[in-house]
Amino acid sequence: MTKLRNIDDGANDPEAGMTATGSQIVRLPPAFWFDHRDRDLPSGRIVKQAKRYIDVEVTPAELAEILSDARFYATSASEYNADYPGLVSSARATVRSIEKIKAG
Repeated sequence: MTKLRNIDDGANDPEAGMTATGSQIVRLPPAFWFDHRDRDLPSGRIVKQAKRYIDVEVTPAELAEILSDARFYATSASEYNADYPGLVSSARATVRSIEKIKAG
């Protein structure tokens, strides 16, 4: 399940709208996000971590960067899938999660 929550000085209130910085908390699959972060790319910060997902505080620019990188891995599956099948499937799940957030 993909969730989007807005941040308001540490208090989450879905009705409050975006803060001045536009930060959001998004729920993403962890495998791709950790790979993205470990390559020193803009990735936000972990707010909550579970086995199957992580909640990450991101700015719109960080979210766009994560989506761009995830799309690259998801569409380049033939190059990476043999060596990193979990990474490719996590990238695809990341794309789906972010696209659901943007849609609505």
